[in-house]
Amino acid sequence: MNIVFDKPLKNSLTNYINSLKDDKSLLPQINSFYFDSTGTILSIELELEPNHEYNFTLPGSLYYTKGGYKLDDFIVKFRTGS
Repeated sequence: MNIVFDKPLKNSLTNYINSLKDDKSLLPQINSFYFDSTGTILSIELELEPNHEYNFTLPGSLYYTKGGYKLDDFIVKFRTGS
C-alpha cells in the first residue's frame, strides 16, 4: 500500500500504527513501513486475508512537514475481496 502526500513529511517513529477500534483483528499484519527518499510516499507492506475488513490510523501527531506542521490523524479503511 502506498500513501502519497503533496508535501514531504518527517515521521517521528518509523514503525507505529494505532488501531481505530479495540478489535485488533481489524489491524493488518505490517511487514514494513517506510517513507521514500522524497518524504512524499509512505509505503506499507501488509499481509492481508481475503474477504476481511481492516482499518487503522496514522496518528497526525507523529507526522509533520519539514516546516514543523503536524498533520491531522489519517484514517485508513478498506476491505479485501474474496
